[in-house]
Amino acid sequence: MQASEDVILPIDDDDAQGRSLWRNVTRLVPEIQGSMTFQLKNGKGIRFWYEKWLVNGCLKDLFPVIFKACHNKQATMADMIHESNWIGVFKHSLNANVQLEWDLLRRDLGVVPLLTEGDDEVKLFGDNFSTKVCHEAMTGTMEVCSFSKHLWKKTIPAKVSFLLWAVFNNYFPTRDVLIHRGVEAESANCVMCGLVDETTDHLFIHCSKTFEVWDYFIKAFHVSWPVPGTVLQLFNAWEWNVLNGRSKEIWRLLHFALLWVVWDERNSRVFGGRHKSVYEIILHIKQMLILWCCKQDTFRFIDSSQVLHNWETVIHM
Repeated sequence: MQASEDVILPIDDDDAQGRSLWRNVTRLVPEIQGSMTFQLKNGKGIRFWYEKWLVNGCLKDLFPVIFKACHNKQATMADMIHESNWIGVFKHSLNANVQLEWDLLRRDLGVVPLLTEGDDEVKLFGDNFSTKVCHEAMTGTMEVCSFSKHLWKKTIPAKVSFLLWAVFNNYFPTRDVLIHRGVEAESANCVMCGLVDETTDHLFIHCSKTFEVWDYFIKAFHVSWPVPGTVLQLFNAWEWNVLNGRSKEIWRLLHFALLWVVWDERNSRVFGGRHKSVYEIILHIKQMLILWCCKQDTFRFIDSSQVLHNWETVIHM
């Protein structure tokens, strides 16, 4: 990770990184996944969580937050179970965000295991498992994410999909690309913030003006979410959420609408249009989402003014 202004951003790094490495190993090599069985007994609760974290990759960023809040960090599994339910003994009362993460953690842990006396055991068995196979999986080429799954959706206008197609293929005419092609430009700086060179990833994610827009919508969904480094990483990560109902339907469209409106505002400024404020850009995105959701009845029986001015309440109704 590296800090850029007031935003923490991931950086490209080919080195192996903790649980994500093992998640990729088990995804790439089915033989390993099929030969790993965990025999969980009455050992340390933290070990149980850690093992499930590595194998299933389902806990994401929930575990560190809850572990920090726990009063007894050496608690056994027996200490964390009461009447067949997961319980937590915390140092202080949980705020709404931590309480939500604790509820999500209990959901992801699944069924409470039946405890027996003895220590935790990890058994590796099967004819297909070997240290050689494991090493080859770790040092081999990782799967490359495809962007085609993000394009040409029925609920998204074709012009927006074409914009993304150009972004993912590095054809998008931001100022850095135009200057590279020999086009004269008065400046290479971002049209929105005017602080750094305008690249696709900067314009759509890291620009201070764009980040204010992202920040507004992400907070409205009550989601804690690190900012990806590239637009493709953003789209790949966007599918991971715990939302439901109306908020989930809106979430599926939000990033498409936001990128389109930001690009529209950028072009307007380039050709002498009035500079809209962040608030006006946010209203434009909401209007776009209302239009796109007409056929889905997402905002059925809800007045448009309520959507525009009571956004957070509406999306959680």
